[in-house]
Amino acid sequence: MKNRAGFSLIELMIVTVIVAILSTLALPAYVGFVRESRRSDAAISLMELAAAAERHYADNRNFSGVTPAALLGRSLSDDGQYMLAMTVSEDGQRYSATATPVNEGSQTHDRCYRYMLDSAGQRGNESRSGDVISTSSCWPE
Repeated sequence: MKNRAGFSLIELMIVTVIVAILSTLALPAYVGFVRESRRSDAAISLMELAAAAERHYADNRNFSGVTPAALLGRSLSDDGQYMLAMTVSEDGQRYSATATPVNEGSQTHDRCYRYMLDSAGQRGNESRSGDVISTSSCWPE
């Protein structure tokens, strides 16, 4: 009797099917986990921007002229997943900051699309369509 080496076609097909099933189950969960973990990039960057704006206010008694680039030296979040922006009230006493996913980033399809933080410390979130979302489900604890 001759000894055969290697795998049969049936064995290879069974392994392929098992790998395909595991990939089908694991990949969406992994993508969701990565998307949720990147949410902290927006929150941390907005809080860092708010702290810099408050330092500016302490020195100048207004928020006039503040931009993410002027305060942080960049317009993107630390990991580059979100574009930071600020609007200042006409009297220079209030601001609103937003973090919006960059166009080609993985966060563009996240349900917690836009992060918002204002000078009063109010947090907010909007979906891609502009609907308000509960901040407790979006902002990291």
